[in-house]
Amino acid sequence: MAEDVASAVQKSSLVDFHRRLRHLNYDAVERLDQEPSSVIEITAHRRVNRLTCAHVKQTKD
Repeated sequence: MAEDVASAVQKSSLVDFHRRLRHLNYDAVERLDQEPSSVIEITAHRRVNRLTCAHVKQTKD
């Protein structure tokens, strides 16, 4: 059972999860990582320029 849960955990960088979660803010993504029931594991905590994200958010449908 524990092996099934461990294999379900998604490992990726903070920036990758930020993008996958429709540009959810970095702090919120890091809080998700800290939740005991979380299925994500952040492998690198480097953040990119937020101006890029602001542009992406403005062009969303």
